[in-house]
Amino acid sequence: MIKLENVRKSLSGREILKGVTFEIPKGNTFVIIGRSGTGKSVTIRHVVGLMKPDSGKVFMDGQDISDPETVDLPALRSKIGLLFQEGALLASLTVGENVALPLVENERPSEEEVKERVAEALRRVEMAEDHHKYPSEISGGMKKRVGLARAIIRRPEIMLYDEPTSGLDPVMATTINLLVRKMQKDLGVTSIVVTHDMESAFMVGDQIGMLYQGKIIEVGTPEEIRTSSNPIVRQFIKGDVEGPITTAG
Repeated sequence: MIKLENVRKSLSGREILKGVTFEIPKGNTFVIIGRSGTGKSVTIRHVVGLMKPDSGKVFMDGQDISDPETVDLPALRSKIGLLFQEGALLASLTVGENVALPLVENERPSEEEVKERVAEALRRVEMAEDHHKYPSEISGGMKKRVGLARAIIRRPEIMLYDEPTSGLDPVMATTINLLVRKMQKDLGVTSIVVTHDMESAFMVGDQIGMLYQGKIIEVGTPEEIRTSSNPIVRQFIKGDVEGPITTAG
């Protein structure tokens, strides 16, 4: 379970988060939607323990992790897998070496165990035959899948996805969305997805929360968000040029 309770955060004199509150049951996927610059990434950094809230609390499995100085951050982060927006693969390493990196750097596995764990992770994202290739030899969608394999190599309890379908064609975007759902089902992970892609949000989310002007203004199932009567939510999910979001600037 992940829970944020009235989290506030200011950066460079500007209040970014103004009382963010939401709760994610264990094994569920929570999607955060909202315009650029609204604090989605800042919210994620609090979950990872990279930021301490000015006020409010962040809980993980009932443990208050609000103050990084009082939390075992390595132990906390060992539970978390992160899929970066661009995959963030190292060009000088093969696909298999990229996937193995978190395992090798944080644990002391045998060479045989590394080989087995890498093969398992790549099988889950349907990239088992490409372990020998370099990032320059694979497509953008394949890089995302390799990034996902690397994120799950340590068998995390929590997955964080930063714009998982950004820059992908519709077919590959659907492939990634299905993989996000597959990871939830197969591994039982609790997930947070940050996205502007409403099709992706509706496909992967158990619940969707809209972040606007520093607060979560509405939380609901995909169907509840799709049929929301809130004019701000409606404008965002439809992509309308005119409405309260643009009127407010």
